[in-house]
Amino acid sequence: MITETNEVKSRISTENFESSDKTQRIAKYDNLRGLAMTLVVFGHVLGSFFYFNFYIDIFNFIYIFHMPLLFFISGYFTKIGSNSSEKAFKRILIPYIIFAIINTGIMIAISLLMGKNLSEIQIFSPLLALWYLAVLFIIRLIFPILIKIKHIFWVSLIIALIAGLIAIHSHLDYLFCITLTMLPSFLLGYYYKNSTSKKLAYIFSFSKNKLIPLVLLIVLSIAIILVFSNVPYMFFMYKQSFAQLGLSNIYGIIIKLGTIIFGFMMIILLNNVISDKKNFLTKVGVNSLALYVLHNFLTHPVNLFLKTSFGLIIKNNIVLSSIFLIFVTIIIVFILSRDFVTNIVNKIINSISNFVLS
Repeated sequence: MITETNEVKSRISTENFESSDKTQRIAKYDNLRGLAMTLVVFGHVLGSFFYFNFYIDIFNFIYIFHMPLLFFISGYFTKIGSNSSEKAFKRILIPYIIFAIINTGIMIAISLLMGKNLSEIQIFSPLLALWYLAVLFIIRLIFPILIKIKHIFWVSLIIALIAGLIAIHSHLDYLFCITLTMLPSFLLGYYYKNSTSKKLAYIFSFSKNKLIPLVLLIVLSIAIILVFSNVPYMFFMYKQSFAQLGLSNIYGIIIKLGTIIFGFMMIILLNNVISDKKNFLTKVGVNSLALYVLHNFLTHPVNLFLKTSFGLIIKNNIVLSSIFLIFVTIIIVFILSRDFVTNIVNKIINSISNFVLS
């Protein structure tokens, strides 16, 4: 089993459905999860500021690694047991269904108020901000079978590359393709935790001096922004095939291979750089479930505000928009990462789960 410096080896619930007093948490991975969730919120607000190419570059940069990082962490804490399917149902699928329905109800209310057509609303659509839960449930459900396949990590990489060849015409197409794309990151986390390879252990903890990986992280971040500056931002959302994006299949596969490699490199360097002590990101990571399922309810009104006359003033000024982006992200993350919010979300989930499974 791989050992890590200053890190307690313990199994915890990836989705944070259980209160922290039931398990011994690992601050390092709470911090990584907190960082990834903060970037999720930032990315969803950032999408309204594409007037400036600079923001598109930042968007592309974030989307190369922030969701793979979440799947890496999920894979790291995944274990195979006799009740794996039941846990996946209770801890992942039920929260997805609950908050997808709530999300849809709000969408219906807004559509009625604005006189929009309701026909396109789909309750269980993974295109909602909750697609991470839908994909994670699928992977966790089939994982006991996948892990028996020889060289499954390398097989998953090849499949992830060719997934971009599949034309996406429905939500199910998207769910299928995004699952194939995120699977390698999940497997990377699982094998890192469970592999006995000393080389793999060294890669994820290659320097006790955090300055070296920090410098490499900065250099890599700049390189990613420069390399992918001309790639359409929709490429990194995986909602369209290479052909639908107007790219040749060969070029698309090369770019996707680059995004996977750079994404893995970001995960490795962040794993080396991130603190293993409790800090402001820890609480965000601990309460990440509530933040994830609720943040869309706050980012949506923000995006509507940016369409107002005052919002457009902010939107068209790079200085004001930068301040606004950072301020709004901090406020949303702070509010939704409070313990009382998580307690409310957990009570809702547990009540419905107990009723369904009773």
